[in-house]
Amino acid sequence: VNLYGRCITELKELHRKEKIAAAAKTALETIEAMKQGLVLIRMDGTVFSVNTAMSQITGYAVGYFDGKNAAELVGSLLDPGDIERAMQALSAAMQGEADEIPEMTLIARDGRRMPFVPRISFIRDDRGKPETMVLTIQDTSDIAAANRAVRENEHRLEEAQRIANIGNWEWNIAENTLAWSGEVYRIFGLASREFGATNEAFMRLVHPDDRLFVEESTNRALYQNQRYDIDHRIVLPNGFERVVHQQAEVLRDDAGRPLRMTGTLQDITARKQAEDRDRITSILLRLFTEKTSRKEYLDAVTEVIREWCGCRCAGIRVVNEAGQVPYLSYVGYSEEFLASE
Repeated sequence: VNLYGRCITELKELHRKEKIAAAAKTALETIEAMKQGLVLIRMDGTVFSVNTAMSQITGYAVGYFDGKNAAELVGSLLDPGDIERAMQALSAAMQGEADEIPEMTLIARDGRRMPFVPRISFIRDDRGKPETMVLTIQDTSDIAAANRAVRENEHRLEEAQRIANIGNWEWNIAENTLAWSGEVYRIFGLASREFGATNEAFMRLVHPDDRLFVEESTNRALYQNQRYDIDHRIVLPNGFERVVHQQAEVLRDDAGRPLRMTGTLQDITARKQAEDRDRITSILLRLFTEKTSRKEYLDAVTEVIREWCGCRCAGIRVVNEAGQVPYLSYVGYSEEFLASE
């Protein structure tokens, strides 16, 4: 019976060792396959193992790290401006504390500078006491390069929008939130903190005489699948008016319900003013050839000016050198006003 029991115990111990060996083999294979650099450090600060990725990142052979003190590596591998923070983090880790560490810069053997994010964790014994520090290093060069590319693209887009006086916007219909690019804010003469970022807030900036048109155009795009391509006026905080051109498309769910509306907004005030000047010039030239008397021509010009300005009343007086008024024209004024004049 004792022999049988001993054999069972030995078999269990052998099985346990096989499981440990298999787990260790899997762990080693995982560590070697990692793209992150990995350093195993005893709690006294002595490095006893690194993976291949760490060697490739730093340019030093794996054997270079064995037996070195972690503080020595901090001093030789990091940018001088990061050493103090790294030493503080290492000191805390040797006490069993793993605080979050900000991004630092590693200097490789060939002088190459590499941004990285260090992380410290622990392997603990059965009682939960830290017995090994695990330092992982993730090369963030690609992430940093991608972020720089994104920022550069955003800057180029903003510059292009500024030159073209065109911005972009997106309306989340379900949440009723409106996101504007910087150029849209500039066109409206607003800072982001001054805008309510809702469709209702936008409509309050539309010229009162154009609000119904804009609202109906939006509804036709949302519910009748009609094209959204409109010109309308806006009113700036200083009371000035601008004319904008908008184009947009509606993004829908599988059932056809509108989810978002994305579009562009362009300041076309200068273009509209030029078009108006050309149109008025053309009208005035035509009237000059059609009207038989100066009074008829003056009356026609006064009416054109009134319509162009959007006024109810307009008037023109022609005064000669003697201070006399040989010609005058009024449109929209009352008889009482004319008599008082």
